[in-house]
Amino acid sequence: MKKSILFLYLGSTLTALSANDVYQTPNTGTVYTFADLAKIADSGVIQLDDNTFSLSKDIDVLDQDGLVLDNNATLRMGADILVRMYGGNNNFAPADTATIMPTEEGIKPKGIHFLDTSVPQTVKHVRFEGAGLRLGAPAGVTVESCSFIEHNTRIGNYAIGFVASSINNAVRNCYFYRTHLSAIGAGSNLAAGVVIEDNVFEDCSTDNRNYPVINETPAADNGAIIIRRNTIYGGKRTLPGAISVSNMLSMIGNHRIEIEDNYMDNSRYGINILGNYMNVKIKGNEIINCHYETNAMNGGSGITVNSTSDSNPTSVYVEEQHNRRLPVGSHHHRKNTGQLRK
Repeated sequence: MKKSILFLYLGSTLTALSANDVYQTPNTGTVYTFADLAKIADSGVIQLDDNTFSLSKDIDVLDQDGLVLDNNATLRMGADILVRMYGGNNNFAPADTATIMPTEEGIKPKGIHFLDTSVPQTVKHVRFEGAGLRLGAPAGVTVESCSFIEHNTRIGNYAIGFVASSINNAVRNCYFYRTHLSAIGAGSNLAAGVVIEDNVFEDCSTDNRNYPVINETPAADNGAIIIRRNTIYGGKRTLPGAISVSNMLSMIGNHRIEIEDNYMDNSRYGINILGNYMNVKIKGNEIINCHYETNAMNGGSGITVNSTSDSNPTSVYVEEQHNRRLPVGSHHHRKNTGQLRK
């Protein structure tokens, strides 16, 4: 293990307010489907066939109302289109599948934003193509069995981005493929506890900037950051790392971090811990060929730790690590990585 200074971009997760027209639900306690919205003349929703819908306006679902993503539905979103859900009456967990995608090739929608909800939310069985998911629900959001394909960063720098402090978040059994920047991340001034487990990340952070695949901030009293049993196939790029947890703004708190039983292959670095006040456990991870920055002091290493405080240093416990660099021409694949869903 080496101690070095590794600089990461703060990676703002907020974007400017959209210039699109916005349709707001009337806040009368109605739960809508997209078929219902298509019947409202000024909603910006057009029904293209039985279960395919085009969105040309931003939609605000106010806190007394709700929105349902029907099973097998396809949402085709226009440029920079964003659906914001303020209440807890939503259902974005279709039984089998649903797809959120652009209206046509080359169009970049933003995606879906949960915010200001006091009721835990679930997103499940949804395939996001280009669009992303912004989470600002204080009660937490569980994202499960979803796919994020070529996230375009219009909603922010992360395919799943935490933009408010929150508890009880989870990302499980999801697949991330060729996201332009990080797959999962949080703003550097936010405390969003989250469990990230059993996901597969393939060739993410394709823009080759200093955005690791998982880019988290510690969460203090809002819960631990737990990153376990994930598989990260890097793209052999010189700047993106695999996993980073950084307390860049020195938020005070009992920050518990667990990084356990992950597999990382072909990234700039495997694990980066940056900042103070953290209690970190790193156990049982396998780090293969993470060296594409040749200077370890610049982050080209298996594990990097940087804590500069004399009074509140980060404590790191490392056990049962497997760090290897295979010979040129060798190949290694992790077994039982789950289904890859392109």
